[in-house]
Amino acid sequence: QTDQQIGEYFESLKPIWNGSTNEKVLLWREQGIGDEIMFSSMISELQSNSKKLIIECDQRLIPLFKRSFPNNIKYVTNRNKVYEGHYNSHLPIGSLPLHFRKNTNDFTISSKGWLQSDPHKSNDIRKKIINDKNRKIIGISWKTNSILTDKIQRNIELEKLLQPLKKLGTEFVSLQYGKTSEEISNLRSKYGIDVLEIPEINLYNDIDGLASIISACDCVVSIDNVTPHLAGALGVDTYLLLPFVAD
Repeated sequence: QTDQQIGEYFESLKPIWNGSTNEKVLLWREQGIGDEIMFSSMISELQSNSKKLIIECDQRLIPLFKRSFPNNIKYVTNRNKVYEGHYNSHLPIGSLPLHFRKNTNDFTISSKGWLQSDPHKSNDIRKKIINDKNRKIIGISWKTNSILTDKIQRNIELEKLLQPLKKLGTEFVSLQYGKTSEEISNLRSKYGIDVLEIPEINLYNDIDGLASIISACDCVVSIDNVTPHLAGALGVDTYLLLPFVAD
C-alpha cells in the first residue's frame, strides 16, 4: 500500500537534487494525490533539466501523467524498489517550487493547465450528458473522506450547494466519489433537481476517467478535495468552496 509512504522522508545515500542539469533524478511523492497533481505542474520543467527522470506517484495518476508529459519519463509506485544506481540525486515533489516557481511570472508556464484527459472519452461523455441539448454542464463535488481532523468543516450538504443553482438551466454531473446515490435520489424527490452519475467510471480509483468527466464540463464547483486540483490542472474553469476559516 503506497499510501503508507505519504509523509515519510526518503532515506538515500544520494544527495538532494540542487538544480544541476544533465543528472538522473528520482522525484518522490510525500503528500496526498491532490498535492501530487498540483506539484506535477513542474514535471515538464524538471524533465527538460534532467538527463533521466524517474517519478514515484500514485498508481491512479500514471495513465494521466503518461498522456500529459514526455514519454521518456519512468513511473514507479514504490521508491524502495528503485536502485540507487539508477539515479544521481533525488527530490520530494513538494520541493519543486524552490527551483521552478521563484516569482509570479513563473506560474504563467502552467497556469492554463498542464494535464490532458482522453479527448475521445470526454467528447462521448459530454454528448451523453447534454443529449443534443444546448445546455452548460456543471460538475460538482461536495464532500471529502479525508482523515484530517477539519474535514467536516470542508463539506457542504448537497441540497445547500444546488438549491441556489437550480434556476441556472444547466446539467449537473456528479464528480463525487463514494456512495452518493441515496443523496442524489433524495435531492430529486425533495427539490426536483437532477444530478447525473456516470456509473461506469469509478470516481475514486479511476482518476483518468474522472479527468475525462471533468473535461466534459463547462465548469466545476467543488469543496476542497482532489477535484479542484484535478480540474485546475486540466484547465477547466473551477470554483473552489472553502469554509470561512480555511487552512
